Amino acid sequence: MPSHSTAVRGHLALVGIATAFFLVALGSSAEATGVYGSASAAPTGVLAVAVHAHRTPAPSPTPTPHPYVTVAWTMPSYVNTTTATWPQHYAAKAETDIPSLGALDKTLTGCLYQVDVYKNDATTAALLAGGVLNGPNNPRESLVSGGWGWAYKIVHKDCSTSTPTPTPTP
Repeated sequence: MPSHSTAVRGHLALVGIATAFFLVALGSSAEATGVYGSASAAPTGVLAVAVHAHRTPAPSPTPTPHPYVTVAWTMPSYVNTTTATWPQHYAAKAETDIPSLGALDKTLTGCLYQVDVYKNDATTAALLAGGVLNGPNNPRESLVSGGWGWAYKIVHKDCSTSTPTPTPTP
């Protein structure tokens, strides 16, 4: 007599064959694609049933973000190597595994920037989404500790023009 089955992942599959019913457990990561069997019950009452299942692959792990973000902000004017001017506009960023004020050195092509190193967190994401830095911690910043030379620096290059570098959208 042919078999009959119902199978739902993570539950029991009810398999009815001739005069006997069998419960086949399906794990939460398995999915039954079919239960096969067709025969009369043997005199011993035992009947072989084949359950075909395949394993659902585990999801790929989410990549861990780099813990630090180095950000370059364009500045409107130059005072000296330690004094920033405001407002500043987002220019570029680089995510890093260690705090690095030099992470953008080879990519900055404009004349005047403040470069900051931030923790890669929700505060920094919100800051970059806004695209403008109006002053120290305005809007809120998540700078690494250390102050000038560790957490920020001023980049001033002699340029033939005083036109600021165009600001890309974060």
